[in-house]
Amino acid sequence: SSAPVGRIGHANVNGSPSGSEADSAMRTARPSRATSAGGCSTVGGAALGVVLAAAGYPDAPRKGDAIAGLDAFSAEQHPDVVVFHAGTALDGDKVVTSGGRVLCVTALGDSLKTARARAYEVTDAIRFDGMQFRKDIGHRALKK
Repeated sequence: SSAPVGRIGHANVNGSPSGSEADSAMRTARPSRATSAGGCSTVGGAALGVVLAAAGYPDAPRKGDAIAGLDAFSAEQHPDVVVFHAGTALDGDKVVTSGGRVLCVTALGDSLKTARARAYEVTDAIRFDGMQFRKDIGHRALKK
């Protein structure tokens, strides 16, 4: 059976075998450029998020598709990227889809162009059957 996976950048709350893809997938990068201002964290530059949706979204999102590529994502390689889990679950040691909006790949950058490139670089490494996402996020702002 599937168990819910930690969300909004938290570690895997249900535990998984050390070294498994699911364990690696749940490690979250912390943006390195955050500064503290009056008790709030702020960052300079830009942020951009790309939502990865399940097959059948929005009408009837399919559940149970294995998510590949999360183990390729590391804080060392992508210190300004966080992959937020929303519609995910653990099935044994595999991370699988369990809702419509599955993941949100969010990146920071000195500019919107840089944040966008970082978000899509990590997005391109992630795969699951029927995965869909918009390829035009931020395009209007970049045209200005």
